[in-house]
Amino acid sequence: MTNPISNTMNVTEVTERVDKNAADTKRPEQAPVERPAADQVTLTSDAQRLGRVLEASQSEPEVDTAKVEALREAIQSGRFTVDSGRIADALLEVDSAIRDQ
Repeated sequence: MTNPISNTMNVTEVTERVDKNAADTKRPEQAPVERPAADQVTLTSDAQRLGRVLEASQSEPEVDTAKVEALREAIQSGRFTVDSGRIADALLEVDSAIRDQ
């Protein structure tokens, strides 16, 4: 036994009805979205200091290979002497500069 199907529509009729319903439906106007003028980032003092150190290191000249080679030869030949007092003074100076920051 079969039942007849009534009120059937083809794809075109369905599409037309959906489009008509969408056009008839009034949508409320949306309020404009307020956007901030610009994003802002605040760096800590440590990050700012690190940035300055990075900039300073990038502005320094590359390795002086001639000087490195001269030192290498002086060390190998025994002409290079280490002044431990001068090294200690320089280390203390760097330590003092770090603590003052």
